[in-house]
Amino acid sequence: MRGLPRHCGLILLASLVGPGLPRGGQVEALHGRLASAKGPHTGPMWPGRVARDRLGLRGGISDDDNFPSDSTGRFSSSTADHQSCRMEKVDNLDILRFYRANWPSTWSQLMYRISSLSIAALSLAHVWNKYLKYRPSEPFVEPTSLQRVSSLVSFSHKISSWVMKAFLFRRLAHFVLGFFILPGPWLMGESSMEALNFKGSNMKKFKDDIKQRCKVGRTLMEQDLNGVDVKIITADGEPLDAMFFRSKNNTLGGPTMVRFNGNAEAFEMLDNNLIRLYLRAGCNVMLCNYRGVSPTRRSKKFEFSRSSSKELKLKGNEFLLQKTFGTIARKVDRLVNWFVVTERDSMILDAEAVLQYLLRVHQVRRSRLLILGHSIGGAVAAILAEKYQIPVCNSRSFARLSKIVAIHGSIVLSQIFPFLPLLPFKFVFRALCWLLCKISGWEMEVAGRWPRIHRSKWTEYCVGDKIIPYSCSLHHAVQKVKGRLQHGGTKGSSLAFEVLDTDNHNRVYTKMELAKHVSLMRRALRLSNRV
Repeated sequence: MRGLPRHCGLILLASLVGPGLPRGGQVEALHGRLASAKGPHTGPMWPGRVARDRLGLRGGISDDDNFPSDSTGRFSSSTADHQSCRMEKVDNLDILRFYRANWPSTWSQLMYRISSLSIAALSLAHVWNKYLKYRPSEPFVEPTSLQRVSSLVSFSHKISSWVMKAFLFRRLAHFVLGFFILPGPWLMGESSMEALNFKGSNMKKFKDDIKQRCKVGRTLMEQDLNGVDVKIITADGEPLDAMFFRSKNNTLGGPTMVRFNGNAEAFEMLDNNLIRLYLRAGCNVMLCNYRGVSPTRRSKKFEFSRSSSKELKLKGNEFLLQKTFGTIARKVDRLVNWFVVTERDSMILDAEAVLQYLLRVHQVRRSRLLILGHSIGGAVAAILAEKYQIPVCNSRSFARLSKIVAIHGSIVLSQIFPFLPLLPFKFVFRALCWLLCKISGWEMEVAGRWPRIHRSKWTEYCVGDKIIPYSCSLHHAVQKVKGRLQHGGTKGSSLAFEVLDTDNHNRVYTKMELAKHVSLMRRALRLSNRV
């Protein structure tokens, strides 16, 4: 066997393991095992010892590895601090690096196809009824059959025009709200906001700073924590960027925690100390970004190739025509893809793809899988926990999204139009925000789903949170219900954050909060108290 080429052993391994893989990942697993090693991000799907040494995935835990009092949350540690606290090398040869998810249900696939084709069908119907319908050229009396056809065409024209206007209004409302509800894809995406020119502006510097922080954070996670890049393709074909961290004394199917980010977060911005604490507790960690968030580049709905303009063979002003045509087409490409933003259902579809990877590929039991969601990720976590009955942690999230939109919308309007008396119309404004969220498809109602989660669960909240006020938090909505909740559910545990003179919504844990958080995590996953 030593004299055989290395890929022969991989083919034999694929023939033994392949039939047991889930349907959505059999072909991808075989291609992943035969990929070649070229670098950290284009590297081998199944790296050997030489590839791991070249990537720097080696080193051990130092004796003076102490956690700071606020060791969690966003990226805050320097490179020098991480060089002395690398995790012990773990064999990651059996981790699948590429997975294509299936549709959760036939109904969801059908609704996706209908929504994708509805705007095209409505546009064609509107054009047909507007410009191609029958118009008599002479004022003579038509036959009865033609009169009926003409009246039917006129009625269908009116219906299609109103439906088209309503559909476009819904898309416009969704597009406008998407900038404020989920700014991560267009703020941190590779192709985000390319339709606008931000050269030399503060926004350009801000975006470059975020990309640099994400790049440094990813490198530290790969080298210090033995993070494994995993590419997940959703059911609708969108690529997701994820990273899996394996605990030293744990199997792939052992206790695992998956985290869903907030609206303007990337997992590369998290501090490595919290991940290291999970790993030492014997818990695997799965981090992921939503579609379009750096460094993934979401699939384009319209794409123009630069080489297509060079194929034009024109005389005279050939170069000028090529340059003009290419510039216009590229601007249309940027504008169309800039208009495409992440929807609420797309976020849930992304999260379900990650859960499919853990449940079907790693064979993690639902009782040993913990979903942790922060901010809007807490709503996504609650929706999936209620569907799959999985332990969940809702960290500083809301009970209903429309309430948050109403509060921040009133603040923005009061700053733009200070002369408007919004206080007398507070109830009307909240009703309009609720209706707008319903029409646009952004409404996320979490309080009604929480009682139907019959697994271990807890909420984390802060009374001094200014992004999600306590009156709009999930903890407040659950605690104000007297007695037991509906559907035989319980209120679950809770973790109160200390009010500090800082951003209490995105700040890191304190030492006491971290100890309580880890204790709740151990109880949910039934882990021992020893580290």
